[in-house]
Amino acid sequence: MPAYVPPHLRNKRKCATISELKPKEAPSLTKKHPSPDIEQGKESIATKFGTFSVIYVDETNPIGEEAKYLVECPEFAQAFLHTRRRQKEGLIELYWIKDAVGDTLEIGSPEDWGIDIAAQIKSKDATVTILKCGRTRAEPQKKMFTHRYDSINESSDNMFMPLRRRGEKQLPSFTKDLEYACRSERGKLSYQEDRYTFIKDFQTANTKSKKRKKENSTPKRTYIGVFDGHGGTLCAQEASENLHRLIQKKMNNGDMCEAMKTAFLQFDDEFCKKAQKTRDTSGAVACCVIIEDRTVYVANIGDCAAVLCRQGEAILLSDEHPPGSEQEVRRIEQEGGTISHDGRLNGDLAVSRSFGDLIFPEKDLTAKGIKAVGLSNMPVVKKHYLCEEDEFLIVACDGIFDYVNYKNSAQTVRRNLRRYNDVQRANSRLVQIAAAVPSMDNMTAVTIAFPKLDKDGKRVIVQQHNSYHSKPPLSGKRRKFRWTSLKDSLSDLQS
Repeated sequence: MPAYVPPHLRNKRKCATISELKPKEAPSLTKKHPSPDIEQGKESIATKFGTFSVIYVDETNPIGEEAKYLVECPEFAQAFLHTRRRQKEGLIELYWIKDAVGDTLEIGSPEDWGIDIAAQIKSKDATVTILKCGRTRAEPQKKMFTHRYDSINESSDNMFMPLRRRGEKQLPSFTKDLEYACRSERGKLSYQEDRYTFIKDFQTANTKSKKRKKENSTPKRTYIGVFDGHGGTLCAQEASENLHRLIQKKMNNGDMCEAMKTAFLQFDDEFCKKAQKTRDTSGAVACCVIIEDRTVYVANIGDCAAVLCRQGEAILLSDEHPPGSEQEVRRIEQEGGTISHDGRLNGDLAVSRSFGDLIFPEKDLTAKGIKAVGLSNMPVVKKHYLCEEDEFLIVACDGIFDYVNYKNSAQTVRRNLRRYNDVQRANSRLVQIAAAVPSMDNMTAVTIAFPKLDKDGKRVIVQQHNSYHSKPPLSGKRRKFRWTSLKDSLSDLQS
């Protein structure tokens, strides 16, 4: 039986060796093997057939006479290539079988051996040496982030940045022609604790950046903030008025994620100092979104969320961190807090991250208020990229998403946009459906749409369905239906 020859070597008269196939430059993330401390053939592995010695064969740097011989051996090259197709990662293990004289009988994996090889090994008529071939890849050094963004993924796996080849025109901005709608309802409550902020030209609102750079060079930005207050309206009102100003001051450094994180922490510190004077116990959760051309920055604490609709698929851009999640439970327990059986922080709050929420002692009116144990003001900041398939973005509080989930919310807005192409009407429809549920919560939703030109040159947000099954119009004049003749024929039948 002829020896096995790989397909890409069958047209050649002589099999290529490993030395001929080795790359000119070794990979960067590799380390030489074997180690200088290990002498070739001294290491051994115990198997059911006996104890076999081990030789490390590095095709780019063979150490030892036996390793150099194997690298130049065509049979070893065949076995190496044949086994590499089945074993994609790690060192390849081959078996080098020699007879009593020292001549090579077989090189390869056990499944490639001849019929009599196993019998000779069992009867100890042949010796076996295990070959570990290849180079071990060194693990890249991990970047040591000092919890910059709360040690949570900075970007989502299902987000991607559209590639642009050299020479192509600049990709169009999503903030230039976007449409938006905002609506807030009290629901069954007699008061409104929700607040929202929308600034379309967020880059012009920052006077410092306007002085430093020309207006054309400054990227277009849009700011959206939704704040769900609880225990009063002061915290949500302050956040809607002042949080975006703090972000504007911090974003001159160029790092938008760091600017949003720092602004969240600074606002909570300033509000808590103000609440100490008035003994205010209100709090708020927030979700802030900044759209910069084709980039979306999302920062949230609590249960407010941002959902993107991409060709009908709902994609959560913000982070979910309820008190009962594994990561939050670990953090809260390390800080000394507890989670009740109903998933509340210390049996009181339904969120584990928020602004405000100071606790004041009832007896001592002069004592300062403190935050609940385990309650954090650290936001989760994420960065995403928009593509041409993105249709609209919904930023809403839990009064919407608790009763109309992410998928149904995206489908409701998308269905309405396809029919009417009106953002205001679609956003109102979403709030109307959530308000139909008898819930004791306020409802706030902001919808941002990204219209595009269709084949007729009309700006639409959601493309219409293709009418594949529509019948062609009838040629010629249509035949009129004679009702009088039908009436006469029916009267004849009755008579």
